Amino acid sequence: MNSVTSDIRGDSDISVLLNPKSIAIVGASEDIKKFGGRIVHYLLKHRFPGEIYLINPKSSEIFGRKTYPSLDAVSGSPEVVLIAASKPHVLAAVESAGKLGAKVLVIVSNGYADAGDREAEETLVTVAHSYGMRIVGPNVMGYSSPANGLAMMASHVMNVDKLQDGNVGIISQSGGVLSALMDFFVQHGCGMSHTFPTGNQADLDFCDFANMMIDDPATQVICTYVEGIKSPERFNQVARRVQAAGKPWLMMKSGRTEAGMEAAFSHTASLASSHAAFANICRDNGIVLLEDFEALVTATLLMSRHPKAKVDKLAVLSPSGGSCVMTADLFSDYDLPLVEFSASTHKKLAGYFPAGVVNPIDTGIAIKDPIVGSCGPSAEVVSKDPNVDLLLGVISTCPDVRLVTQLIADGAGNKPCLLVIQPAAMADSARAYLRDNAIPYTDSLHTAIRVIKALRDANLATGRDEAVRPEGCSLPSSLPQGVMDEQTTKALLKAYGIRTNAGLLSTNADEAQKSAANLICPLVLKVASPDIVHKADVGGVMLNISSPEAMGEAVRKMQATLARTAPNARIEGFLVQEQVSGLAEVMIGVQQDALFGPMVMVGAGGSLVELLADVATATAPISLADAERMLNTLKISTILHGTRGQPPLDIGTVADVICRVSWLAHDLSGQLLELDINPLFVAEDGKGAVAVDARALMVSD
Repeated sequence: MNSVTSDIRGDSDISVLLNPKSIAIVGASEDIKKFGGRIVHYLLKHRFPGEIYLINPKSSEIFGRKTYPSLDAVSGSPEVVLIAASKPHVLAAVESAGKLGAKVLVIVSNGYADAGDREAEETLVTVAHSYGMRIVGPNVMGYSSPANGLAMMASHVMNVDKLQDGNVGIISQSGGVLSALMDFFVQHGCGMSHTFPTGNQADLDFCDFANMMIDDPATQVICTYVEGIKSPERFNQVARRVQAAGKPWLMMKSGRTEAGMEAAFSHTASLASSHAAFANICRDNGIVLLEDFEALVTATLLMSRHPKAKVDKLAVLSPSGGSCVMTADLFSDYDLPLVEFSASTHKKLAGYFPAGVVNPIDTGIAIKDPIVGSCGPSAEVVSKDPNVDLLLGVISTCPDVRLVTQLIADGAGNKPCLLVIQPAAMADSARAYLRDNAIPYTDSLHTAIRVIKALRDANLATGRDEAVRPEGCSLPSSLPQGVMDEQTTKALLKAYGIRTNAGLLSTNADEAQKSAANLICPLVLKVASPDIVHKADVGGVMLNISSPEAMGEAVRKMQATLARTAPNARIEGFLVQEQVSGLAEVMIGVQQDALFGPMVMVGAGGSLVELLADVATATAPISLADAERMLNTLKISTILHGTRGQPPLDIGTVADVICRVSWLAHDLSGQLLELDINPLFVAEDGKGAVAVDARALMVSD
């Protein structure tokens, strides 16, 4: 369905949702078991200050308020109309709302795309747009705006004495998750500006709601739960606007694993996923992507208190040496830095600790007021260190858990502080203190580390550089379809300036021996078969062949082996190639993502591909600088930079190959489904890199 989308710079007709002056409820009721009844109940309970029109043809009043038999009987012009009527009455209500001049419809009614009836849903959108109206839903439970006293939502989380307004705007593609988020935030003293479930997203989707919150002064932090996106381009546009506005955007996306990824045509496909593509887009736009509900909540609580905080340099304080060691281990596992304190901080800490106290700080070793009394001064001194961006307090069992918690939290002052509460029931009073004072905490050290890692990665992420096409990249005049064998794929790589090892295709042992005479030994022999992906697994690769005569014998031996290991495989011939080597093996691949288009991947190559699953992903095309940044995120980057007596390798050439492959993927977008270069042998710095094996899958555009 092609629906109208709001202008990326903002749309007043949509933003009226945040603070409507008048609303109408179609399907209003006094029965709070019904959506229409609960919505009216909460709307009145929380004293919405605007005009309310209650529509019910069977009652003259509801909760003591006048009702109207239909929208046609309303003399005013409600800006927002919520429709909670049964499906047969919805379309007529949409028509009537349009005639009244309503700006936005919130359709609670279900039975549309959620039940497979997309045609009826599209009709609603078409009619609404004909009157210039937009639609939230259908199949949505309403929404709320605590910042403006609006509780037009059926969720039981509205059943509180007072709406807790604050600076967090929530958008969720699940009504249940939204209610859980709201309940959790309220319990932790975190107020909300606006909360939107998206329903079926027949018209407005989560990007539209995020776009509204960018320009809303009441919203300083955006928290979203996402299951899927309709438009990658729209998502990118809104993400860039949020980033430019300096508002943290925290997001959890479900559906990180997808069926079908294990049945791989190539190494690339076995490591690819749409979630990896989505994570890549988030990274490029500074979105904080969390993997679980608790991490999302904890990160949002932290950013709610410190929306402008930049998390990079970290300090840890605990009354337990064991907790300090556990935390240091996790920091190492997640590649998080423990900051080196300034000389001034060391001098101030010397009054409490032995000389040379290091990060993490164990207050149990304090020479003055150990464990408890030293917590407050230590937290205050460390938090004032200009090198420290965030203080992590890890609270273990100790003489007075609540007091230690308070001392660390209060000692942090205005510096971002996250508490981990490890004890169980004996720490309940400490948790109550933190909730009462809206101080972020979690019971899980692992959750805290994941939150810090996500915030730090988003903070350190740099925007993508403009991709510039390298010289010598041009498509051949004709391209085969289907599976492309190694020779054909290498020809395509050569057209994009990527070096490959020399080789010839032979059909039998005698031809292979003649081919070997024209190449420089040592040689390598590979089977050429569209049915064999992992050649080495079936004996389809032989190395260090020293002469043409040895090549002929090698082919005969391989034929006998393949008859046993791959009896049903189609054998198209045997590749006779000059053998090259390198100091490292890299895999470079292309995968076509259904939403984000061509993705380029790089990771550890050779036999380590699936073993390490060490992969970086980016949308194609990419710049040379971005290719180098991808390489530096890999576990094998230490090898590429030189380690344990090995010289630095030719990272520049590898980055150039990645860049060229990304342009190949871009130029064949929609046609090149997969490409797998594995391995790319990398020599020492200045001596290049060679693609020694490659495979591709093409379809017609």
